[in-house]
Amino acid sequence: MAVKILETLSRKTKLTKKTLIVTLAAFFGIILLIISELIPSGSGKEKGETPEQTAADSYTQYAEDIEQRLTALISQIDGAGKTKVMVTLECSDENVYAKSEKSSSDGDSGSFEQGYIIVESNDSQGGILLKVTEPKIRGVAVVCAGGDSPVVRQSITDTVTAVLDISSARVNIATMKNDNGG
Repeated sequence: MAVKILETLSRKTKLTKKTLIVTLAAFFGIILLIISELIPSGSGKEKGETPEQTAADSYTQYAEDIEQRLTALISQIDGAGKTKVMVTLECSDENVYAKSEKSSSDGDSGSFEQGYIIVESNDSQGGILLKVTEPKIRGVAVVCAGGDSPVVRQSITDTVTAVLDISSARVNIATMKNDNGG
């Protein structure tokens, strides 16, 4: 059946069968490219997700990562026992972009212009990212079974302040409640 259709198209278009096959293959290739552009890709973003939601997810993931790592570390301290950690962040990460500055003096008045350096690549524009500053840690709460011991509290405080480079005033340690059912 496909051969008959091919012969009919060949007669009507006055093209050889080989040329017609190549033309049809190219046509279907173009159709597939157009369809692939219309179908959303699975690039990790959910449908309808805004850049703000992505930043918030990154912010939350950063805090959760620190919490998990601190929990694993603190639970290894002698006497700490079962441990839970909560980290609060002051703000999200900060991106620092390259800027250009121009100053000119025209007689009596001088002018100063400042702007970001924009680079184009692959049909998109963007600034030159110099550095990304991680979010600042506002505070750390540690709840552990050994939180009532002054020695354990001091050891946890020293560990957290050293690892996160924050003051001891930003670290709070509490004793975990006993779930004996009594």
